Amino acid sequence: MQNEMTVTHIKRESKLVLDGAIIKIKSKGFDCGHKMITSDLKKVLNSEVYPDIEITIKEIVSQNNKLLAKTNIKITGIEKNYNLPVNFDSSTNNVKGDLTININDFDLKSPKKVLGLIKLKETITIHFNLFLEY
Repeated sequence: MQNEMTVTHIKRESKLVLDGAIIKIKSKGFDCGHKMITSDLKKVLNSEVYPDIEITIKEIVSQNNKLLAKTNIKITGIEKNYNLPVNFDSSTNNVKGDLTININDFDLKSPKKVLGLIKLKETITIHFNLFLEY
């Protein structure tokens, strides 16, 4: 599925300030590889009330030949800022990276099963692979 967005940018020294770079991920779209664990994650994310996780890319900074994306993540109405390293391939306009978040940062609690012997991990890693067109 392809979605289009309009993003404006301003270049300042070694950074690119973005406006409109918002990526929405469906809370119901996660798959943990096991039906019961996936169901538990959707409950933790309260996907019925908060159908989307929003990732806003505020700016991209170049430091020592590496790119850092300054982002704002919104889950269940709570927002947190993250700086994440990204890789950019200029020949394909491909941006890749991994965002690992801790659900405790968003006041979410990991469900426990079998009297607490089985517990969902508190970290979630989102792997992204975007192809830019401009």
